[in-house]
Amino acid sequence: MPCVELLLGVAALAAPAAGDGAVEPPALHESGLESGLRVLVATPQGAAAPSAVAAEFVLAVGWANDETGPGRDLALRMAEFVTKAPEGEAHWQADVRPSTTHFRGEFQVDGLEAELATLSKWLTADGVDEARFNEVMQAHRAPAADAFDRFREAAWPTSRLGGRAGQGGQGGSSSGAAPTRDAFKEFLAQRCGCEGALLVLVGGRPAALELMAGRAFSGLPRARGVAPAESLEPFPSRPRLVAAPPGVQQRLIGFRLAWQEDPHGDARAFARAWLEELAGRPAARFEETPQGALLAFAASDMASEQSLRDALVAGAEQLATGRPLSDAGFRLALDRLDLRLAEATATPAALARLLAEEATATQEPLAPFERRRRLEREGAEAAARRLRTALLPAGRIEVAPPPAPEPRATEGT
Repeated sequence: MPCVELLLGVAALAAPAAGDGAVEPPALHESGLESGLRVLVATPQGAAAPSAVAAEFVLAVGWANDETGPGRDLALRMAEFVTKAPEGEAHWQADVRPSTTHFRGEFQVDGLEAELATLSKWLTADGVDEARFNEVMQAHRAPAADAFDRFREAAWPTSRLGGRAGQGGQGGSSSGAAPTRDAFKEFLAQRCGCEGALLVLVGGRPAALELMAGRAFSGLPRARGVAPAESLEPFPSRPRLVAAPPGVQQRLIGFRLAWQEDPHGDARAFARAWLEELAGRPAARFEETPQGALLAFAASDMASEQSLRDALVAGAEQLATGRPLSDAGFRLALDRLDLRLAEATATPAALARLLAEEATATQEPLAPFERRRRLEREGAEAAARRLRTALLPAGRIEVAPPPAPEPRATEGT
């Protein structure tokens, strides 16, 4: 028996009994503003009217597409400026990604409109209060590089996706001068606006929430600038081994998944679930981009690293040599999709995040709720073909603490 099939057989013995896997989709209401903001209001099935609303606002600018010079980190600084709150208070939290920034929070219904309006205000050039600006710029510190930053750099060595601003790589270093207030205002006017933005609200009455959103964001105009065009990153010709940043002991093993047409996001979701079954653990990081996806697993030591590598290599080689997925392996991956969906809908905040991510990646916020049925209709053979296209052995990346080859050095394994 091939080792990958043996691994899946052991996992089948250890896996909990799966139910019917059905997670009911929320009732979803969609509207929008003339200025380009898309608004999704979700009500979970059977949920009583909650007193709090989970909100997720997605802005179409991130650290890899803010078009700033080394050290300026305008997307990161923008997120800090918008989320700054008095000591001990927390209103909005920010998650700055390569090409989007997510602002999220949970608020009482009677205070939601004020919170949305405040978010909108800080994103406009007219909202750049001088004292607030100076405090944020002086306090800004780019986070230290971690193992996933090196993982990403190895995956995207020639494009802006390969290095976060403020951490070396394509993004530059944090040694540059802070932007002036005028430059920051110009950045907000050019890149931060309603057009291409998304607001997800979970909880409350849809009509009332849509009205609040319209009033709160009425003052946020369209962004005047144009996001930089994506350049196609060549797929690696062989696996890559790179050194972790100095002082970082974390080990990562995973893949850059090849880009393919994936209108519902099923191929990437299934690839992630199948690899997680092979690894016997959830991925430590999963990051989607317009050119593919990065999926990394954490290894605690050399022995764990070797075991993880063996499982992932066997899985990739199984596909590359045309061996089919077993029915057991196919079902286990589907069960893992169900498990992740249940976790992603367990709370209003988790559901808001899921809907925002799916709407951003595929334009179909409810795609995960029919994913298992679509994959079951296609069957294991079609799933294997999807995996064979996305999961190529050459896309494997390993990050290990020094001593190791210099960053960007490559070697086949």
